[in-house]
Amino acid sequence: MRILAFDPGYARLGWGAINTSSNFSNISSNLSIIGYGTLESSLKDSPSLRMYSLYKQLAELIKKIKPSHLGMERLYFSKNKKTVAGVYQAQGLILALAGKNNCPFVEIEPVKIKKSLTGYGSASKNAVMQMTARLLNQDNIVGYDDASDALACAIASYFHFSSLEKQGDLQILR
Repeated sequence: MRILAFDPGYARLGWGAINTSSNFSNISSNLSIIGYGTLESSLKDSPSLRMYSLYKQLAELIKKIKPSHLGMERLYFSKNKKTVAGVYQAQGLILALAGKNNCPFVEIEPVKIKKSLTGYGSASKNAVMQMTARLLNQDNIVGYDDASDALACAIASYFHFSSLEKQGDLQILR
């Protein structure tokens, strides 16, 4: 599996891509980083130009990574309604590109990502980052939290997709 996952945002959108094998005997030997980083839109641009910029960047990233599966962290909640609207719009771009590229897609709540990686749904951000690095055989994940959160989402997506594949239910996500 080649999974590209996102921590959606309006000004900054985190992404992380991993490659996996199907052998579950040693999970950390089955996961490798393809890449990670952030996509950004300019605060100076209008909302429509910002979304178009993110769309172009996302489309180019998907073209470059060629994922077999896509994942995204579900928006939990926010008190800033202006920020929430932009994040939902960014999520819509990701969903549209998943459909365009016929990629199975999953959206995972932050608490489930934490539980998938650490066994504890209320784990600290630092604990999740440490486990993400450990599972990907890295000393640490450098850069913005958005990118490490996206890598954590990619790993949680892997667990989700693998479970569905074993059950023969993966086609329902297309």
